[in-house]
Amino acid sequence: MAAALDKNSGMKETHPAHFPNHLKGVAGVRPEIVASMDMPRLDGNNVNLDRELTENELNTAAYETLIAGGTKHLDLLFQAFK
Repeated sequence: MAAALDKNSGMKETHPAHFPNHLKGVAGVRPEIVASMDMPRLDGNNVNLDRELTENELNTAAYETLIAGGTKHLDLLFQAFK
């Protein structure tokens, strides 16, 4: 597993500000490996689709909230300059 994580991901850093500093560029990006007690399907896949979809919905809600707040803030700034 460790050998697979150390291989080149194919991602290319084109600008140092594209990744947060704590990630130290592309080299700091690592997949999240989680031990699962879920029973694998016949094909060996043990991804819990309900959990993945729930996490996706939570991320979508957080993103949309952030965008709505940013849009509101920009609208206030534009109105101040009129």
